[in-house]
This record gives sequence, C-alpha cells and structure tokens, in this order.
Amino acid sequence: MNKTSSNSILVQNLDKVIEVRLGVGKSVSGKLKWFDEHLNLLLEVSDVKKTSFVMVRGSNVVLLSGLDFRSE
Repeated sequence: MNKTSSNSILVQNLDKVIEVRLGVGKSVSGKLKWFDEHLNLLLEVSDVKKTSFVMVRGSNVVLLSGLDFRSE
C-alpha cells in the first residue's frame, strides 16, 4: 500500500470511530478528527458526561482498527 492510498483510507475514515493500539500495550478509541503524514492522530473521545480530545503520536501507533477500506 503506498502513501497516497493509505492517506485516502484515513481521509475516508475522518469523523468515524476507530481504535488505536499503542506500543505500550494500551488502546484508545475515538472519532478520528485529524491526522498527518507522521500518523499523528487527533481523536475525539466521548463519555456520558464530557467530550475530550486525545493526541496520539504516530511513533506510538501499532495498529488501527475499525477502518473502512471500501472505495467510494
């Protein structure tokens, strides 16, 4: 998969909920709001009482799940 196609997959998944597995053995789920070429991600994480944003550094990302790979 080249850089262009991986970027287009992420663009397709903006404002959709994904799960990010981190190198430290933890994971975080949230709505993908932004990303860059280093795979730095901004996720909107909501619970019953509040909404917050989590910035994930690309070097910590091990796996992204919940992505929609269908072309539009």
